[in-house]
Amino acid sequence: MRQADIARQLGTSRQSIFRTLKQTTQLLADHEKRRALYFRRDNYGTMSEHSNLIDAVTVLKSDGYKPTEIAATLDTSVASVLLVLQWIKDHPLHK
Repeated sequence: MRQADIARQLGTSRQSIFRTLKQTTQLLADHEKRRALYFRRDNYGTMSEHSNLIDAVTVLKSDGYKPTEIAATLDTSVASVLLVLQWIKDHPLHK
């Protein structure tokens, strides 16, 4: 299918689709840059499931996600997210 046909079916223009794709790509790049700034907690130099969860919750919380949204995004329980948020609060990176 040609791009023009796809745009016509969606009721928009090829330029609009291209702009949206470009904006989405830029949002992803910005998110990756912000995520790279966070210190990664790990145990003895190895990444564990727990440290990955802590990192993911930290990034999503800073992006404005609510605990229920974080749990849905990470496919985990809300209780787990709340425990991680409490742990982050009790163990700040910088004092």
